Amino acid sequence: MSTATLEKVSQLDQLKKFTKVVADTGDFESMRAYQPYDATTNPSLIFAATQKPEYSHLLEQAIAELKDSPLKASAKIGTIIDHL
Repeated sequence: MSTATLEKVSQLDQLKKFTKVVADTGDFESMRAYQPYDATTNPSLIFAATQKPEYSHLLEQAIAELKDSPLKASAKIGTIIDHL
């Protein structure tokens, strides 16, 4: 682990002593690594996360589940977004 990483972790640990740390991300690995008190997200962060290879399966699964649905394309997209 680099000195910069150790310094960041140390600063984060210090911050956690005085406040509740909240992550604003769609990256589950970051949440796991930094263990925030809570997390917020929005559609653009979820979209960004699904562009990463480790999360692309989530989008692929949501699409596959609706592949044979009788819904119109716009309704399918809305449902996929809600699912994610």
